[in-house]
Amino acid sequence: SALPVPLTSLPAEPNVATVLHLKEIVFQHTNISPAKQRIEYKLRKLEDTMTISEAGLSEGGRIFMEALLQADLDGFGIELLLEATLQVSSSSLQGAELTK
Repeated sequence: SALPVPLTSLPAEPNVATVLHLKEIVFQHTNISPAKQRIEYKLRKLEDTMTISEAGLSEGGRIFMEALLQADLDGFGIELLLEATLQVSSSSLQGAELTK
């Protein structure tokens, strides 16, 4: 199911708002720390300091996000790779197909 993440909550216009700001919005809705998120757009890893404009995000574009989560289960360390595809729209960022 889709998870809407309002782009209107970015702190500024796309030429000022950064990928880190985007990661913080994703964190508010997923509880995945920005430090654990890796975001790609058009097969290119987006750096935290890039602006939304520099990243080239556009209406209808799909962002790929992955996060490696680690946990301890009864003394056994486990790692879970979470992948999500997010779609850009003017009013929201919608998540689709969270997979592990």
